[in-house]
Amino acid sequence: MHLLCDTLTDAFFYVTFVPESILQTEPIIMRKLTNLRIRLIDTSSNSNFVDLIHLPAIKSLWVEWGDNNFPFKWDPALYTRWLSYSSNTLIQLLLTDFPLSNRIQCGPNQPQFDYSKLEALLRALPNLKSLSLPPGIQVAFPILVQLVTGGLLPRLNSLSIAMNGSSDDVFHMVHLRNKAGPSSRYSPITSLNLVTTSLRPAARRSLQAKLEALNLPKSYRLQFLKPCTICNSYCCFDM
Repeated sequence: MHLLCDTLTDAFFYVTFVPESILQTEPIIMRKLTNLRIRLIDTSSNSNFVDLIHLPAIKSLWVEWGDNNFPFKWDPALYTRWLSYSSNTLIQLLLTDFPLSNRIQCGPNQPQFDYSKLEALLRALPNLKSLSLPPGIQVAFPILVQLVTGGLLPRLNSLSIAMNGSSDDVFHMVHLRNKAGPSSRYSPITSLNLVTTSLRPAARRSLQAKLEALNLPKSYRLQFLKPCTICNSYCCFDM
């Protein structure tokens, strides 16, 4: 890895831990890495290893995470620490669940997600233009309010989030933020991807109509999750 620190610009890393793993202790500074996709499998017990990977030039980061011990239990604080070296350069952040075919545990009955951790992460990335969050990271109402006013992510124009329940607050946030117009001190949302639970046809049509009514100039998409095959519920959402 150290041999590539000064030359690598694009990378895809696949990381998984086994009990006998020997952890790196010296920081690795990827000075020219601008685009990184990293897949983390069963890393919850050793998640702090990412703190050793410094990304001072990163522009686009895609993290795929799957864990048999703590499925869907994302910790935004981990990424706040990790990306402290990237706060001025990162413009695209994608956090997505990686499906594990051998998963035997589910995610219900988890402690309530602490939205202040997500707020801290977003506040640490003021230049972010594109954000994608998994169902396990819910965007609470106070964060939506700050997105409306530009208090968080003033340059954001592409958003992908999941909602367990009513999505009206999201639509209202996008409408109010975009209503401010191009002269405002923050960018409008031009692309929205909304992920939610499966709904009856009438409810789907209603959501689609609300999404279309936003008149987003670039793109919009509505996705519906299927229930977990183990517990037959939507355990990927924080409970």
